[in-house]
Amino acid sequence: MATEGNEQIILPDGSRYEGTFENGKKEGKGVLTTPDGSCYEGGFKNDKKEGDGIYTWIDGARYEGGFVNGQKEGKGVLTAPDGIRYEGNFKNDRLEGKGVYVYPDGQRYEGTFVNGQKEGKWVLTTPDGRHYEGHFRNGKEVK
Repeated sequence: MATEGNEQIILPDGSRYEGTFENGKKEGKGVLTTPDGSCYEGGFKNDKKEGDGIYTWIDGARYEGGFVNGQKEGKGVLTAPDGIRYEGNFKNDRLEGKGVYVYPDGQRYEGTFVNGQKEGKWVLTTPDGRHYEGHFRNGKEVK
C-alpha cells in the first residue's frame, strides 16, 4: 500500500480506491468503488468518509452532503431510486432535526426527526397549495 500521494489500489474487500493517502490511510480527496458498484466520491480522513461527498448506490439511490467519521452528518440530500427526495439534517447516519420529503408528484412533507423518526408537528403541502397538519410521536401519528 502506498504511504503518500495519489494512488489507485484494490483493497482487501475488493473495493477500488483512487485518491490520496497519508501514512497508509485514505486521506484527502478520493473515489471509493465497492465490489457491487456503489461509489463514494469526496473527502476522507483517517481511512473514513469525512467532509463533503456523494455516495451513489447501485440501485440509483444517492446521498449528497456531509460525512463525519464515515457516517452521514450535517446537511444533506438523500434521493431514493423512486425519486422521493429528503432534504435536511443527518446525525450518526440517521435523519435528525428539520427536514423535508419531496415526492415526484410535487407533494412536500415538512417536519422534524429525532433519532430517525418523525417527531412533533408535520405539514403536508400538495402541488395545488393545500396544507394538512399532523403530529407525530416516536414515528407514529398522534390523533
